[in-house]
Amino acid sequence: MNIYKTKDFYFACVLLSNNFRLVELEKDGDKNTVFFLFDSSNKEEIKNKLLDDYINQNCLVNAKLFSWAIKSLKGQLYEKLNDGGNNL
Repeated sequence: MNIYKTKDFYFACVLLSNNFRLVELEKDGDKNTVFFLFDSSNKEEIKNKLLDDYINQNCLVNAKLFSWAIKSLKGQLYEKLNDGGNNL
């Protein structure tokens, strides 16, 4: 499995809304930093294109899926930051 790791919340939402499977949220030690880990197997080219479009503010996503991804990741992020860093 090829893992892509990001701490950018909104790019994580872009990936989630583009059918990338969220593998885990990983808390960075004692800090309030969380990394989003995605399975990018067989999707490296798509991930690189999305990242390039995201950085250049040209990324297009389905609004409903993006809204769902924001709500979903916010809930998981809240749980991760408030449960002492245990895995989800």
